[in-house]
Amino acid sequence: MRPQHWRISVADISGEAVFSSLPGWDRLLIPLDNAQLSLRIGLQSHQVDLEHPVRFRGEDEVSCAEPQRPIRVINVMTNRNAASLDVSIHSGGLDSEQDVTAIALLSGWARANRRIVFAGTVFRGSASPIFSDDARVARLRLSNPSNKNTSARCPAASVQVATSP
Repeated sequence: MRPQHWRISVADISGEAVFSSLPGWDRLLIPLDNAQLSLRIGLQSHQVDLEHPVRFRGEDEVSCAEPQRPIRVINVMTNRNAASLDVSIHSGGLDSEQDVTAIALLSGWARANRRIVFAGTVFRGSASPIFSDDARVARLRLSNPSNKNTSARCPAASVQVATSP
């Protein structure tokens, strides 16, 4: 999977905003540190938080209301003709998995390479950070859409939320 087929970034939102139009791309937005964000996607309103991330098409008209406080979000963009995204959100410890493309730290902290890092840090799937017990992470798996069945490729598929043992 080529990097130009997908992008993971951290964005700061401190006021009302209109999202850029990105035709042909699918997007996933996850607020960090238990923050909440009110989004309007087309004519629908959505309350977005760590437990309820949102997916939308890059060509959708998307805007956000001014948050109660400035917040940070993980923003994942995939070219829908070249990449398919599966994401699951977990709490507590995290076992490493070989098919994970990236791991996003959503809340809590982690230790990696003798450094402590906080929410908003994105690790390569091959990394082996040690997460705090209260950490929430998103496992991101990117694949070529031609390698998946149609139902698994649905851009509107829900985000899986789980609690690790």
